[in-house]
Amino acid sequence: MLVGGIAAFLSYVFAPLAELVVYLGYPLLWYFSLVINGVYNLSGVWKISDVPITMQIGYYCMVGGGVLLFKNYKKQISNES
Repeated sequence: MLVGGIAAFLSYVFAPLAELVVYLGYPLLWYFSLVINGVYNLSGVWKISDVPITMQIGYYCMVGGGVLLFKNYKKQISNES
């Protein structure tokens, strides 16, 4: 995305340079597409309906608690400095 943003900006300044930057981004896009297709072809994908609702609620509670702990930790670090 960064390469695309730089290319978009450069397209307003100097189009041939933007094309060069876009060509530098093609291998990254190819790799991303390869990874997405590989994950798509994996077997044994979970469906949300297979997971009990209590586990789903517990998971999101843990994620939310982790986010709050991290924010509190960052606030403590910034207050100490």
